[in-house]
Amino acid sequence: MSPAPDALKLPLSPHVLHRFALRMARNVPTEGLGAHLRQRGGQSMEFREFSHYQPGDDIRRVDWLASLRVGERDDLLMRRFEAEEQRTLCILIDGRAAMHLPEGAPKLQAAVWAMLCLVEISVEMGDQVILGTLFHARDTRPVKVSGAPARRAAQALARDLLAAPDWRAEPVARPGPIRKLLPPTSTAVFLTDALFEDPEGRVAALMRVFQRGYRQVVVGALDAWPAERRLLASGPLKLGALEGRSFGDSVLDAPRTALDAAQEAMQDHMARQRRRWSAGGLVWPRRALTWPEEPADPLHWFRAEFLSASFLSPLLSRA
Repeated sequence: MSPAPDALKLPLSPHVLHRFALRMARNVPTEGLGAHLRQRGGQSMEFREFSHYQPGDDIRRVDWLASLRVGERDDLLMRRFEAEEQRTLCILIDGRAAMHLPEGAPKLQAAVWAMLCLVEISVEMGDQVILGTLFHARDTRPVKVSGAPARRAAQALARDLLAAPDWRAEPVARPGPIRKLLPPTSTAVFLTDALFEDPEGRVAALMRVFQRGYRQVVVGALDAWPAERRLLASGPLKLGALEGRSFGDSVLDAPRTALDAAQEAMQDHMARQRRRWSAGGLVWPRRALTWPEEPADPLHWFRAEFLSASFLSPLLSRA
């Protein structure tokens, strides 16, 4: 079964995305680290700050007037400037079968649309991207691309991810191939609902690798619980099979108390994931990209909500 045509299209126009990225670059505080522009002392004409002269500094960068105003003997002030570097943004998508839920407005579709938007922004900003998945049943190999090939690679990955899932397949994380592609990049983004177990600690180890050697990892949290809860509360549902667990012909009828308990359990699970993944460079905004209770038109909802998603700020900052 092939994905619907809109499922593979860029959900927002390139003009809108580029204008948004430029606005973020101007307005987001330049503190911490960001994926698209990493500031370092360089040769561009954008002034950053004064600093005291150190042996080995380029004497041509001394600001003699500012040094005279300081008035202290042998205290020379250097003008420091900004330079832009090509960055590499690693985009990871949670490819579990459960990400194909809820029916009609799957979390995986939102993740794919977010990936297409981030790739478009990266191409326009001259960045490289790494595209990869975790838990995907077909074990899609990650790729490192830039320019027009990045758009084609994102389309190919979107088509593969949105193909009909194997509901019985048990999710297994395979982060090894992703590690082999990692350069000294500033940021990775993991698009996921985070509602998975990690008994062998493979995902937690990968998150720590990003934070230890590659500065930071941003969690693009996807929360479809409002829509899922409404569906579960609407009446008895037949479960079938999901991610290695078979429910046979059993029917679920979830009372409000059970749904409240499930919601509390999910919140506890998220808190545990935060603790396991955190190593000084984890950015996990408290506000997730959240579904409405009745997502009648997922594309319209995504267009209205994506540009205000809180995980975009650390990705597009100029720091």
